[in-house]
Amino acid sequence: MKLNIKKVRENLKLTQVQLATKVGLSVRYFQSIENGERKPSIDVLSTIAKTLKISIHELIDD
Repeated sequence: MKLNIKKVRENLKLTQVQLATKVGLSVRYFQSIENGERKPSIDVLSTIAKTLKISIHELIDD
């Protein structure tokens, strides 16, 4: 499963620090999710999607 977080974040002109803060995650943990080093829980994915105002399905690149 590949996530589209970086693509959506960059389209919205948000930095990793800005989005991590809005979502309530540490910057390092957020970076590890975005870089594919860690797999987020469905709750974290849901929070990221809500913050970006998109669906979870839009975050996931099949």
